[in-house]
Formats: sequence, structure tokens, C-alpha cells
Amino acid sequence: MNTLKKVLAVLVIIICMVGEAACAGGILFSWSINTPITTAISDALTGLESFLQAADTGLERVATRLTEAQTAADTITETAQTAGETLSETSVVYELLARTVGDELFPKITAARDTVTAVSQTVTAFNDTLEAANKLPFVELPTLTDELETVANRLEEVHTNVQETRAEIQSVKDEAISKPVTAVTDRTERVSDRLGEVLTAVDNSQQRIATSLNRIGAIKAGIPRLIDLLSLASTIVLLWIMLAQGSLLSHAWGYFKGAGSEKLAATSEQSTVSSE
Repeated sequence: MNTLKKVLAVLVIIICMVGEAACAGGILFSWSINTPITTAISDALTGLESFLQAADTGLERVATRLTEAQTAADTITETAQTAGETLSETSVVYELLARTVGDELFPKITAARDTVTAVSQTVTAFNDTLEAANKLPFVELPTLTDELETVANRLEEVHTNVQETRAEIQSVKDEAISKPVTAVTDRTERVSDRLGEVLTAVDNSQQRIATSLNRIGAIKAGIPRLIDLLSLASTIVLLWIMLAQGSLLSHAWGYFKGAGSEKLAATSEQSTVSSE
């Protein structure tokens, strides 16, 4: 019976020693990966920052061009209204209208549309990274894909309206006829309204980006402390387990020695009896 108890004590001692070594290794491992993990997360967040800043810069260029285009559309409307009720090639404002639409409004709308398309393609390509980042705790970043697609679609409509306005003005010259001023002003007013809607959407996207950049900055600042706390917490837990295993090891060792002593005493007693 004592032999079985000694075997069990030895097994407990071996298990505790292995556990102690594993816990010590775990503590060393948790601190050895502390810096690499902190660096990797910080680098990933820096990449997201750069991406969002690039998207914000692109949207800022779009907003500038759209504001200029809206001003040009309003100017065209006001200029056309000075022509009276009809517009003809001989009208004083005709050349001014044609030049403003062709040289100011149309190029700005085209440039804004192309920029939004480029930003949208970049965001779409980076969308998987954004979705992966959103799976991290306390991270919520805008994908912007749907919003940019909406902006791009509205700009395409505006682009079509401007082309129609150019064609309407050009037809006055090509067909040598007069047309109601409203044929131009109705379109430019619609263009101005659409541009206002697009500017609001762009502004909303920029505000979301600004909020996300602030959130990323806060996360980056707190990541080192968070990783340190996780390493410290794992160290405390593993030390507690080591203490528990140490206590069990001590008892097993004591039991092992006690069982050996009992066997030795029993052997001595038996020898004494035999001698008598």
C-alpha cells in the first residue's frame, strides 16, 4: 500500500514540476511578445490612419471643386436671367454663358467625379482591412464604401445635367434659334441643388473620418498600457498557479518522505521481532 502511495506522490511531484516549468515559460513568453504585439498593432493602426487621411484629403479636394462648381452654376443661373425671357446667339450674355459652362462648370464637375471615383476604388480595395480592424475591441471605423458610391452616383447625374446644359446652349448657336432662358436656368438650378446634396454627403463622410482618426489616436496611445496590463494579469495568474502547484509539490514531497519513513520503521520493527 505504501508503494502505491509513493508512486502517486512521485506522479504528483512530476506533474507539479512540469506545471511550474510551464507557468514560468508562460510568464517569460507573455513578456517576450509584449513589445512585438504592441508594435504590430501600432503599425496596423498607423496604416489605417494614413489610409483615412488620404481619403480625407481626396474628399477635401472634391469639396473644394464642388463648391467652385456650385458657385459657377449659380452664376450661370443669374447671368442667364439677365438675358430676359429668351436666349439667342446674339444675346449679350450668350458667349459668357457658353464660356462659363464649358470652361468652369464642366471641368470642375468632371474633376470632382474622377476624384470621388479614385477615392471610392481605393476604399473598396482597402475595405477588407477596415472590416478586419472593426473586429478588434473598441475599434469602429467607417468603411465609407456605400457613402462614396452614393456621392459618385449623384455626381454622375450632375455631370449628365451639365452636359445637357452645354448641349442646350450649343443648340442655340447651331440651330440659330432662340430658346426660353428656363431651358438653361432649370438645369443649372437643379445642378446647384444636387451639388449641395453632394457637398453635405462629403462633409458627413469627412466628419466620420475625423471621428475615426481621433478614435484611432486614442487607441494607439492606450495600446502599450493595455498590452502591459494583459501581460501583468497573465503573470499574476500564472504566479498564483505556481504557488498552488508549489504547495501541492511540498505536500507530495512530504508525503513521499513520510511514506518512506513509515516503511523504514516497519522494516526495523520486523527485524527486531525476528531477532527476539
